[in-house]
Amino acid sequence: GGMMSSTENASARGPRAEKKRSLDSTDASREDRENVVLALALNYRNDPQRANRVQATFEYIRGWYESLQQHSGMKGVVLTNMYVDSFKEQYESEQVKFQYIDTEKDPSFSEHRDGKARSINDQRYYIVEAFLRERQEDYKYVLMTDIHDVVFLNNPFHFMEAVDSALRAPQIFVGSEYSPGIPWVQNKWRECMPSMKVQHQIFNAGILGARTSTFLEFVKKMTQGLDKTPHGRNCNMAVFNKLCHEEYHANLVTGWPVHTRFKNFNSATDGAAFIRHH
Repeated sequence: GGMMSSTENASARGPRAEKKRSLDSTDASREDRENVVLALALNYRNDPQRANRVQATFEYIRGWYESLQQHSGMKGVVLTNMYVDSFKEQYESEQVKFQYIDTEKDPSFSEHRDGKARSINDQRYYIVEAFLRERQEDYKYVLMTDIHDVVFLNNPFHFMEAVDSALRAPQIFVGSEYSPGIPWVQNKWRECMPSMKVQHQIFNAGILGARTSTFLEFVKKMTQGLDKTPHGRNCNMAVFNKLCHEEYHANLVTGWPVHTRFKNFNSATDGAAFIRHH
């Protein structure tokens, strides 16, 4: 391995070789970059899953907000149009910041004139893309999560970095859940293992994380895919699944321990997972 021999050489040749090696390392400035969790709290139109506008209460984000701050290495940014300055003054901390999204002026709206016609869940990818465009150099890893139904059990960033390092290729880390699958497979299962419930994997857009460059590439593909869908619909899950299945299937990490089973937390076995999605 190259790393071993360069260390041996360094010890053989003294401190100068050691110094040269650190300058050669891929990008010395990377080490001071932070990891960040991004979450969106938006209510400029109805929530597509609740058919009403989300109220700007602390309760709505409490689980996400409090659990993130229990892990000292974690930082979060809430991209929001609904939590205004008075809320920000009360709840912003060293670990959690609030970034106001102006639905008139933010590039995700001003550069996409149909932004307001999209569902909030679709538009969030345009918002995150615009936010990161200015700041991609600041972050090493980005994790985007839902905010209302996500709790951090452990810091996921160490795991993400370790997996990328072990596989020597940047992965995407996503949520998933199971639902009844293809009729032909179901019939086979019924025939051969009648007591088993047939399930197949659906990727869940409530969790998406990766090294920043990989994350941004995925998000750009999301917005390009969403551009081709009927804008009044809520299409992000369809585009998300298409990308996961067709383009990222060989570099995708999902399920335990990234997250607990969706809406199915077992405190006895799931404590070692990183994210609870309920």
